Amino acid sequence: MLLKGLPAKQQGRDAYLAIKRTHNIRLMKDPDHLDNLFVTWRTLSFLYHIEDSLRLLLEPLYTS
Repeated sequence: MLLKGLPAKQQGRDAYLAIKRTHNIRLMKDPDHLDNLFVTWRTLSFLYHIEDSLRLLLEPLYTS
């Protein structure tokens, strides 16, 4: 869900950092969590790039 007044890209970045922060806290408590953290980070990074690419491709359709 997009928050009013914040650009979608900034909201996506904020959500990404919040999830990363949560995983870093879990990592301090459980060192075995490192593998899950890496997989989650890679997945979020990949999804963020897909979202950004799709926005760049589809933006001209909505502005015309």
